[in-house]
Amino acid sequence: MFHIRVKCDENNSASTKGSINVWKNDELVFSNIHCSIGKNGYVLKKGKKEGDGKTPLGIYSVTGIFGYQEDGTILPANLPFYLCTSDLIAVDDSNSKFYNQIIDRTKVDQDFNSFEEMLRPDDQYKFGFIIDYNHQNIPFKGSCIFFHIWKSEFSPTEGCVATSEENMLTILKLMQEERHPTIEITT
Repeated sequence: MFHIRVKCDENNSASTKGSINVWKNDELVFSNIHCSIGKNGYVLKKGKKEGDGKTPLGIYSVTGIFGYQEDGTILPANLPFYLCTSDLIAVDDSNSKFYNQIIDRTKVDQDFNSFEEMLRPDDQYKFGFIIDYNHQNIPFKGSCIFFHIWKSEFSPTEGCVATSEENMLTILKLMQEERHPTIEITT
C-alpha cells in the first residue's frame, strides 16, 4: 500500500499551502513536506467547478506519470507514462468529448477550444502524476488535477498540488513498486 496525504489548513479554505506525508505499507516514510495547492484554496469534491482555481478534497487513485523524459530509475513501471511533447495536451474544455483527458492532439479530430500544454516552457511538468479526480469526465466539474513541481516555493496552482522537484523525485522513487498508489487531499 502506498498512500500520499496532503493536509490543507482546516481553518482557512482559501489557504494555498499544505503539507505532505507519505506512507508505504502503513509506515510513514516521508513526512512534513511543504506543498502548495490551488490559488483559491480547496473545496469539497462535490463543490468543485471547472476553472475555480481550487483543489478538490478527497481520496483518489494515481493513474499515470508524466514527464519531459522517461527515466526508469525513478519512474514507477506499473503506471502508464506520458512523455510530454509539443503535441501532448490536457483538455479542459467542458464541451469536448476529450474533457479531462490527456491526448495527442495530432491523433484526434479537434473539438476543443481550451487545453493545457503538457510540454511547458518551465519545469512544472518535468515530472508529475495524474490525480484521478473526475474520472467520469463530468463536464464543468473540474479537470486535469495533477501533482507536479511548483513554479517557485509555495507558488499556488490552478487546482493541482505542487511541491519541489527534489520532493517530487523522492515521492516517485518511493512509489516505484506500488501497484495502486493513492492520494488523499484533506484538512
